[in-house]
Amino acid sequence: FGGTVTKDIVKIEHIGKDMGITSMDFAFYGQNKLYHIENNVFDGLNAVKSFRNVFANCTSLANVPEGLFDKCTNVTTFAWAFQGCSGLNGTIPEGLFDNCPEVVDFTGIFSDCTGLNGIPEELFDKCTEVKCFDASFYKCESLTSVVIPDTVTSVGDYAFNLCIGLQTVVLGSGITQIGKRAFYKDTAIETIV
Repeated sequence: FGGTVTKDIVKIEHIGKDMGITSMDFAFYGQNKLYHIENNVFDGLNAVKSFRNVFANCTSLANVPEGLFDKCTNVTTFAWAFQGCSGLNGTIPEGLFDNCPEVVDFTGIFSDCTGLNGIPEELFDKCTEVKCFDASFYKCESLTSVVIPDTVTSVGDYAFNLCIGLQTVVLGSGITQIGKRAFYKDTAIETIV
């Protein structure tokens, strides 16, 4: 998986056995006809450490299945993994990253997911090593409210920049830093608690 798949993919059911794969970076990048990913599709890939841009710009992808990364316990980055998946709608599954405690980088993970309208409060609870949330939800125009849990200490640079539908923000008690332009041009914000 050392680069982008060039054939049009519409559905992913199973990747296969481990085979020592350590990176899924850009594996399905730009597959704009991809609309469905089976739950637990990465189960056999225990050695993967990086899912950087794995589904970026898959504009037809409508949802992220719960359990997608359940067996991926060694992952350290999901940077830009779903960036530009404008077809994503609804809410991200609550336990999506529950078995990924070593993740340090969520930079831009859901940026430009314009149809995404919900972020579960517990989404990052088990990820205790995270260093970067920069631009994680940049330009998620359909988000209306965000609850940042007590376990999060920093809202990254540009984290919610251009979330024009964002009305309510609840900051957890653990927040010690808010990055530059974290809520820039979020003109609909009425309440910050």
